[in-house]
Order: sequence, then structure tokens, then C-alpha cells
Amino acid sequence: MSKQYLAKDGTPITEEQIAAWAQQAEDGFSSPGVTLHRESDPFVIRRNDMRAHTIRVPEALWRMVERVAQERNITASEFTRQALDQSLARTPLTRDQKIDLYAEAHGLSREEAINRLLDSALS
Repeated sequence: MSKQYLAKDGTPITEEQIAAWAQQAEDGFSSPGVTLHRESDPFVIRRNDMRAHTIRVPEALWRMVERVAQERNITASEFTRQALDQSLARTPLTRDQKIDLYAEAHGLSREEAINRLLDSALS
């Protein structure tokens, strides 16, 4: 038996609707008047999953990173991770590549990753 998903108003979401939404996403949401909003990052990273890396940036750029991070009440490292994540989110990865990356980052099978992403998107 498959899992039943409900919209916020309680309306059941059908497999056909999910397929149509997936097709719209793959087509780039070319419908006029469609506004996209980025949801919170599904790639939640635990501290023990991280490794320190060294990058070289101009001093003026790093001061800007520190200033904006301070304004947002986050560390410069967190701001940098968010900026890298946003930049990578705009790269032309296929849907399958993104699912595989998510699965690998979370130690999940591909099917588990798809189910978790659907659960998150529809909650």
C-alpha cells in the first residue's frame, strides 16, 4: 500500500498530480505567473560530517562575508556553506543527480531519499 499525501487543506494529493508537478519542474516552471520560493535546505549537515578546508579569498571579500554573517547571526563558515549550497543549487544537475547526491549525503538508498524529500515537501 502506498503512502497517502494530503495538501495543507486536507485534499488528497494523487500520483497524477505529483507526476504533473514533476513534469512542470523538469520543464523549468515555464508557466507565466509562477513564482518559485526556495524551501529550507534539505541537505542538513551534521557537524561530525564536516571537514575543514582552506580556500583563498581577497581580504575585502572575506570582510564582507563576516559582516553579512554577523548581521544574520551566523558564523562566517555557515554563511559560506549557505553561499556554496545556493550556488550549487543553480548548477545544471539533473533531477536524478540531485537525488543521488541527497541520498549519498544522508546515507540513504535512492528510494529512501525520494520518500524523505517527498515527505518534506508535502508536510
